[in-house]
Amino acid sequence: MSEADRNAFDIMMAKGDGSTLSLYTAVGTSVKGTWDQQKQKEMVGDMNNRLLSVARALAHARYLHDRRKVDTTHGALRTSIKYWEEFRVIWGLPHILYPDETSESHRVIEIILNLYFIQLSLKVRNGTTKVQGEAKGDTITGHISRLINAHRVLGVQINDMSERMNGLATGHDKKLIDIHGVRMKKKVTPANIELYKIMIGMRWEGIAEKFMVTSFLALFLCLWEGLLRPGGLLSTNKKQRFHYRWFASLGSVFLVIPPSRQKERVTIHRLLVALTSSSSSILLNKPPIKNSANGDSDMIPMITAIHGRDRGEVVPGYWLAQHVLNRLMQEKNLGQEEAWKRPLFTDEKNDWMKERKAKAVWRLAVETAITLRDNKKPSAETVKKYTLYSNKTGKKVSMDYADTISGTETRMIGAWAQMGGDAPYSRPTTSAMQRAHRATNSQSITCME
Repeated sequence: MSEADRNAFDIMMAKGDGSTLSLYTAVGTSVKGTWDQQKQKEMVGDMNNRLLSVARALAHARYLHDRRKVDTTHGALRTSIKYWEEFRVIWGLPHILYPDETSESHRVIEIILNLYFIQLSLKVRNGTTKVQGEAKGDTITGHISRLINAHRVLGVQINDMSERMNGLATGHDKKLIDIHGVRMKKKVTPANIELYKIMIGMRWEGIAEKFMVTSFLALFLCLWEGLLRPGGLLSTNKKQRFHYRWFASLGSVFLVIPPSRQKERVTIHRLLVALTSSSSSILLNKPPIKNSANGDSDMIPMITAIHGRDRGEVVPGYWLAQHVLNRLMQEKNLGQEEAWKRPLFTDEKNDWMKERKAKAVWRLAVETAITLRDNKKPSAETVKKYTLYSNKTGKKVSMDYADTISGTETRMIGAWAQMGGDAPYSRPTTSAMQRAHRATNSQSITCME
């Protein structure tokens, strides 16, 4: 390091040591569902009456900036700052890097970030294998990018280092190829209707509580039939709060009962009528997700019959209707409007169901079903391939093989981005598609595709 660089480093250290700011203040705390119509009317009224102060307007701008990020992004930023705190303590660096206008100052920061990249490359674990020092290059550069963004939120401008960091990441990834060679990505094994037929008929002792079996069957079949994402139905983050506008609630479910054929909100009475009517259907509006964050959605709701044509059919709507009836009975002490705002899926304590609990039950159910099918217990590796996303994948594959369903329709039903819905997961050959299509159609299932 040259004398000029040393002087720039000393100046930056002095500024940083004298600062009272913390990078953690750059982490947003806003959660979904914190804004309502009353607050909006008050803001609009104050603006019209010229009562909206500059401070309040800037505070609202900060709120909007926070709201653009989901809860998991806030968590990732906290993790990145934690890594930075560990690094700066080891090297005796300040909490915040304060560059000046000189080229020497920015060169010093580049040297520091190079060292930081090396430490992260040897510290961070691979997300799949959990091996320390083998994280992907994108993971490492993500931590550095979030560190730079946290500085910018506090008004400290650091030059763009993306080209340099991307070059280091590419070299890091090639080093991992030297170690392991090319690794094939593990593909999710698609679920299928045969598995569900076994699940519905098998004994659930030791898998889930007796009164929760209907809930889990409804959940798994909704993921399969409606191509829903678990993130719209379940709590995926311990800091996440439920809000009925952002996640599936009891108010997201509607009934179509003959002879009216009109969409109606669910009540205990209407569900009892629908469960005894041979032609009723149940509809689930899909919650807004990453592809429809502005509320304008072209997602097709999940709609399926409540009763099949014979007792041997798997009917997702039946299990969903039974589950919703049980949930409304649980919430009968609330008013109807308040009950509709409650989560669609809850646990034994009537709290919003956590994704990890659903995953644990799903693994046990898959293991039991495969054991009954093959007359032998599957390996742990086989069971691990059946994730909750296997439901969405399985239905996607069967729809890709169907002659009458276009890629656009698949995209709208599954809420994929435009390119994602048009590309089949399995990349099948024509002959494979035909064989799978015949096998899919040979299974008996009632839906309304």
